[in-house]
Amino acid sequence: MKKLLLIVLYLALCAVYFMHAPFHYRVALPAFMLCLTAPITTIIHNEEIRMLPWPMAFAFFFSGMGDCMGADRNLILQIAFFGVAHIFIICYNIHVLRTKGLKLFRVQMWPAYLFIALVLVLAMTIIFPNVETPVLKVCVMAYIALISTMAVSAASVSWACRVAWPFVGGVLFLISDFTLAGGRFLGGFFLPSSLVMPTYYGALLSLWLGTSDDKLEMVR
Repeated sequence: MKKLLLIVLYLALCAVYFMHAPFHYRVALPAFMLCLTAPITTIIHNEEIRMLPWPMAFAFFFSGMGDCMGADRNLILQIAFFGVAHIFIICYNIHVLRTKGLKLFRVQMWPAYLFIALVLVLAMTIIFPNVETPVLKVCVMAYIALISTMAVSAASVSWACRVAWPFVGGVLFLISDFTLAGGRFLGGFFLPSSLVMPTYYGALLSLWLGTSDDKLEMVR
């Protein structure tokens, strides 16, 4: 019941953004709300179990900071904060895989890796050549490396734990950022800009659902 209420609250905060509420940083409210679920605990057999692993709480916090920078139209800091968020997600995913004694790359996940590779090839061939300045090119290149590693690690965790949400979150994050970058650096783009925020908010919720799943409790 607690999780359902948190999901309803999250969706309500997403609606605040889409309804254009008169608050400059309204875009960041859903990410910060997910961050704040880390201290929420539930008592199971007299043991304290965290609702959310701390690395993921930091990931949502830095995602919210990236949203704030996006609202301020500070692209460099926006990329930087989201890059840090992906680092925390990667660290948590690698921890899950090590706990289960598995490697980052699994042959069984080749369809997921193929999809991720396709998105990256499109990003490097279509979007990256249109990035304006050398500094921005370095930032974008580093971010592409981080988000691709995040998506691969999320796919591996989904396979290892038989939980679809991490992979869904990774894919939605890729689609959101690919669409956002296309609109920013290409102007006219074959994916509508209206996809950016629904896929982004869907990515955050999917990652939260994955890391709050009972199948990952053992690796808290």
